Amino acid sequence: MSVVRGFVLLGACLAVAACGGGDSSAGGGSTGSGSTGTTPAPTPAPPSAPTYPRYAELTGNQTFKTSCVINNPTPPDGFASPFGSGVTLSYLAASDSYALVGPFVNASFGPADLDPAAPAGSKRYLKPVNGFTERFSLGPLRAAGTNLEYAQFASSQTRLQTGHVVNHLCLHGVPTLVTDAPSGSNIPFAKVGVLGTAWVTEGNLNRGYNLSTNSTATFAVNLTTGQVTVTMRLVGSFAVAPGATPIPDIILGDFVGTGDIDVTQATMSGQFNATGNLVGANNFAGWFFGPKGAEAGLTFAMTGYDGTKPVRVAGMISAIQR
Repeated sequence: MSVVRGFVLLGACLAVAACGGGDSSAGGGSTGSGSTGTTPAPTPAPPSAPTYPRYAELTGNQTFKTSCVINNPTPPDGFASPFGSGVTLSYLAASDSYALVGPFVNASFGPADLDPAAPAGSKRYLKPVNGFTERFSLGPLRAAGTNLEYAQFASSQTRLQTGHVVNHLCLHGVPTLVTDAPSGSNIPFAKVGVLGTAWVTEGNLNRGYNLSTNSTATFAVNLTTGQVTVTMRLVGSFAVAPGATPIPDIILGDFVGTGDIDVTQATMSGQFNATGNLVGANNFAGWFFGPKGAEAGLTFAMTGYDGTKPVRVAGMISAIQR
């Protein structure tokens, strides 16, 4: 993959929003005594700033680029796909339906599959297929208690012909144009959140720990070097039934990740270095959303061991500049 440092001006728009343009205006010239005046060439007006609809304002048919990670207690193992090269998420307005097509998934969901018990502000679909209930959810991403306006998560659970159940966690939304860079060089993101699951294998038991409750993260961008820096402290929490014996949180470790912004592909990607218990393969990928990269999102995948226990992690980081 060819990496270009930082955002640069390109001739094409790589997002759902259109590039703005401006009208040209002509300048005038004057003539002096005994000389012939010349009219200077028109000076083009600077391009107008692009506009971005908020996710909730989108109407009509939509085709979303995504970055997705497979989240499973059993193979296939997880890998965070570069933004725009994994699952395609489509919305068809006429039938009010969604379709997911990509690695290990080919499914569709419509109004008849809606779950009326879905949390407020989210959509959840349940669809029986050959004795298995396929699931699909759409909902807001949160960073330090604030909902992102331009990006959301989508998750699905389907079953392959081999019998394996496959979970996808996907980032999608209204991506930032590569021509619409933030102002300045060092871009800190003040609000950051973590979403995801860690599957820990203990004997014949695969236990899923929620990473959203007690995990923490930071996210920053350096446009001079074209790099992103991510830190995470992953803590898994297990919800038990009322009155049941609590299961302690597991601290999977502290991680520092660095990655590159590739404007030729409109994606950013990298890897983490572990300083905690979980050591193994990992990667992250994502992009920016909204005007001037107001929001950012990454999906990440890890496989390794917590002591002697095999662990698979699939998650998402969401961030807001201010």
